[in-house]
Amino acid sequence: YTLTVLLSEFEKVLGLFIIFNLLGSVYEFWVAFLSLVMLRSFTGGSHRKTMLGCFLQSLFNFSVILYIGKNLMFGNLFCIVMYIFFIIMICLYIPLNSKNRIQYTRKQRYCFKIKALVVITIFLLLNQIIHRKYFNIILSSMNFQLFEIVKICILERRKIMMKEELKQKINDKLSKMASTILMESSSFLVWGEVELPECLRNELEKSSMDDR
Repeated sequence: YTLTVLLSEFEKVLGLFIIFNLLGSVYEFWVAFLSLVMLRSFTGGSHRKTMLGCFLQSLFNFSVILYIGKNLMFGNLFCIVMYIFFIIMICLYIPLNSKNRIQYTRKQRYCFKIKALVVITIFLLLNQIIHRKYFNIILSSMNFQLFEIVKICILERRKIMMKEELKQKINDKLSKMASTILMESSSFLVWGEVELPECLRNELEKSSMDDR
């Protein structure tokens, strides 16, 4: 498992390095790459099912990050708002569990939150140390990761709501079918019947009394 992970990541990073080196953005790529690795290690994120899908998604993501980092300048107020929003998302939702990872304990989740908070704090403090264009790439990486976290949280919530809605619809259909079987037929099976739950018996008998 470890060798597979290391080899697949090496191939992906090598491919990205070659592409961005040809585009003349290799230093910006490394800044964005290291920023995202540090963030995603503790926050989590989305994944693709195949290596090709992962590579293409990574290429697209880094292209967007570098484009924004090179063409937009983030002001101090924006940085403060983003930092506060990031803290809120970390406290509420981080880490984002992948289906290929274990379910973390409360202590493990707490450690991930602390490490993520430390990372984003260090990133903002780098404003006083590194060149502005590279700091802008870091901010772009942070914004991209924050957007992904919000997107995943919204999609997961929507998935849960759709699942609950589907369960409710199925439950309603089965309830109507049970009522039809019990109220409109004196026997459903040829020999032998499934034992009727007491709660369903009481509900149907009460419904029959109300109809009278």
